[in-house]
Amino acid sequence: MFKRFTGILIILALGLALLIPAAAQGEALYVAPDGDDGAAGTVSDPLATPAEALERLKRSGAAEGGVVILRGGTYTLAEPLILDGAVPGGVTFKAYGDETPVFTASVPVTGFTETEVGGVRAFSVHTDLRFNALYHPDRTIRTPRYPQTGSFTVKSVSREDERFPGNKGWWDASNGCVAFYADTGEVGAGFSRPDEVYCRITHAWLDEIALIGGYDAATGRVALGRTATYEVKPGDVYWFENVFEALDEPGEWYLDGADGTLYYVPFDGETAADLTLYAPVSQYLMKIDGCSGVTFSGIRFTGSEWTLASPPEDSGTRYEYDIDAYQASTDCDAAIEIQNADSVSFLGCEFTDIGNTAVKFIKNCHGCRVENCLMRRIGSSALAIYGENVEPDAENAQEAMSGFTVKNNLIEAYGRNTYESTGVHLMYVKDSEVSHNEIHDGYYTGLSCGWIWGHDYQVTENVRITDNLIYDIGQGWLSDLGGMYLLGEQKGTVIARNVIYSVTRGHGVNDYGGNGIYTDAGSSYFTIEQNLIYDCAATGINVGGYNKDHIIRGNTVAFCKLSAFDPGRGDGLETDHTCDCYGNIFCSDNAPVLLDVSEKATYTEAGNLLWDTANGADVFGSDGYSGNYEKKTRYSFKDANRSGYMTLDLIGDPVFADPDGRDFTLLPGSPALSGSIAFEPCDFTSAGVADGESVGCGSEWEHGPVFRKSDLSAYPEACSQARFSYGALRAVRLISLWLPAALLIAAALLNAVAARRKRGVRSAKRILPVAAPLIMAALLWPLYRVFCAEWRMYAYAACLAVFMISAGAAIWLTVCRVPPRVLLIAVAVGVSFGATYLINNVLNIDVGLALGVGETVTAAVVFLCAAARAARTRGERRPSRRAGTPTGVGTNLTDHYDNAADLLFKAEADAAPRKRRVQSKED
Repeated sequence: MFKRFTGILIILALGLALLIPAAAQGEALYVAPDGDDGAAGTVSDPLATPAEALERLKRSGAAEGGVVILRGGTYTLAEPLILDGAVPGGVTFKAYGDETPVFTASVPVTGFTETEVGGVRAFSVHTDLRFNALYHPDRTIRTPRYPQTGSFTVKSVSREDERFPGNKGWWDASNGCVAFYADTGEVGAGFSRPDEVYCRITHAWLDEIALIGGYDAATGRVALGRTATYEVKPGDVYWFENVFEALDEPGEWYLDGADGTLYYVPFDGETAADLTLYAPVSQYLMKIDGCSGVTFSGIRFTGSEWTLASPPEDSGTRYEYDIDAYQASTDCDAAIEIQNADSVSFLGCEFTDIGNTAVKFIKNCHGCRVENCLMRRIGSSALAIYGENVEPDAENAQEAMSGFTVKNNLIEAYGRNTYESTGVHLMYVKDSEVSHNEIHDGYYTGLSCGWIWGHDYQVTENVRITDNLIYDIGQGWLSDLGGMYLLGEQKGTVIARNVIYSVTRGHGVNDYGGNGIYTDAGSSYFTIEQNLIYDCAATGINVGGYNKDHIIRGNTVAFCKLSAFDPGRGDGLETDHTCDCYGNIFCSDNAPVLLDVSEKATYTEAGNLLWDTANGADVFGSDGYSGNYEKKTRYSFKDANRSGYMTLDLIGDPVFADPDGRDFTLLPGSPALSGSIAFEPCDFTSAGVADGESVGCGSEWEHGPVFRKSDLSAYPEACSQARFSYGALRAVRLISLWLPAALLIAAALLNAVAARRKRGVRSAKRILPVAAPLIMAALLWPLYRVFCAEWRMYAYAACLAVFMISAGAAIWLTVCRVPPRVLLIAVAVGVSFGATYLINNVLNIDVGLALGVGETVTAAVVFLCAAARAARTRGERRPSRRAGTPTGVGTNLTDHYDNAADLLFKAEADAAPRKRRVQSKED
């Protein structure tokens, strides 16, 4: 009997063992919050956790395939899901029907009782948990801030509080500041719990955040708990967070680390008995390493913790002194991290209430997709794709990140814990697409691509960034940002049909920028076309320092506060050619269209439509760094044309449908539609998530506004109304442009005067043809400015050649009588000068200015020779035309000129009898 019973048990156990793998290898494994991890994993007998489903897949031994179907409800992940190489390829995790499975790293906090804090109604509860984030099921909540709105400014900094006082480069490293002085009248008596108070300081593109190490109410000294990333200066903006005394606004919470009491100030209608908040227990939800073909569909990821970024151990000084991340939250961890993986996809998922970065691809990933996802209330960057800058001939060159698709996603309210975060950031990624995304409500850049300042090699290339809608970026906190921020040499990268507006910047010291599209230092080879950019605090399209060879065409840029277009600054590192700019509409309202041109901002342009609704044709601003608003002056199109900054462009009102309402549709009669410029209209209403596409797990979604006016009143005017004044270098260039022509014309007239005195009126008429080539050179010399972009350089060379030929002829006829081969020498000199100008592209020096000075000297020599001849002939008796023809060669300048003139007279005298005989025969 016992043996029979034992046999039955063995058979049942074997059957169960066979049943479980069979279910795993079949069509699907089902998981439900009320399931059992010992179940079969069928729809009627589901598993309880995604972790068990993963284990079943691993034990199945299948090489690929498998589907995990998740029923609606909450799955709490105290530990992150780990997907490694043991997971079969081609696995899909997806929602069951229209249900919404929720993966969370938070646990509910309940049991609140009503109390009072500082005279304000509040709820409280004791908890053993310690956390930096807390989540409300319906809205964003925060720790108390002091001041509640606005900010303070740093009063002073002592050199004694700097670890590295010799390092004053605020843009590249910290000077080791560990304290600053506040205005005691602003901060007051201090804090009851100073060891739990954070201080946040904004430095241009980064916000410093650190626990304070103490506050001295007598002196105002604020000690920082970690070394500052950048130099702290008087005037820097800062404020305090997690201040118990400031707990008085609905939606604020405070966790007393000493006794574990959680305080919360409720919104109207909330009761202590019904309140449930969610506290995170982990900053990670999932880690993927070594998988391929894994897809997640219809899942909501939420509730992860956030922590201050710590520098890596191999970062030297940063690690030794605990110096924070240096830009764009690149050191922040992510709720979901993926590496060494191919074809990982997130389709129709949601990422909400995430403490750090939501999704981060770290290295060696290919062919991955993030599509139709909702990313909302994200602590750092929403989506970070951070590859490695692998050299093309390296052994691991195949690990270069490629083939990403980021499409039809709605990204909003990102960077809530670390302000310097981006909506989408691609670093060292190639052959990818970012299209039809809506990105808004961030304190730093909306979309960033590339990660090299300068012209060193980087992997990034062939990225198509198209049809995205980006707005409400910056919001007055950080600076040196853009709706779209681009870096490095990126051959084949295209920025097209994007709509970018309402990009603003901070208000403290070193606060500048706030551009629509910003190609920062060393960016090169971008094609930027058919984008709509408006209402930016700085420039619509800003070509940064030492950029080269961009194509900027067909864009509409309007109503930006500083300027519509900045072609690049002359900062001593400019390349020979920053961009080709043509067929654009550049419109402003009491701000320049073009700004910050310089002697080395060598761009080419043609066929653009330019207009300032407040000043008409006065559409240009002077050169100088864009942060120095007080140094700007305005000057006219005529001035800009003379300076060569704009040539074959059209001044005129583009005739928008509703410029005040920001509808930039062109009405009939617009100069942009006349064919006078090379503008191609574009339907900008298609930017953002494409019509008919869903976003997230069935959440309500509404296409963001495309045409909306932004308030830029808080930002200074770009330029004063002073007229443009030439600097010393530009004055020399202007003189070298016109003075040679004036001297040549004057020399021709003096030659004519001298000839008239010497040989009479008729000889004077015959000397005038000698002046013809000189006058032609005088006219051609400035005309090269009107040639269109790609031909202007060659036109200049041709004008130089004509000038040198004319100058050579003038010297020959004025100075000495020599064979005509002198003209060939003049031609050679002209060609040499023209070739010298052409190789300006190689030498990257202002050869044009040097040539201009040389040509001025040449023309001056011609003029002095003619003036000397005119002086010698003054008072002399004019000889008779019937006098004999003199012979011989003179020995001075006057004799040389006389001999040349006498030869002309002799030829005329010999021809006169023949003319009379011919006339007689005809009679």
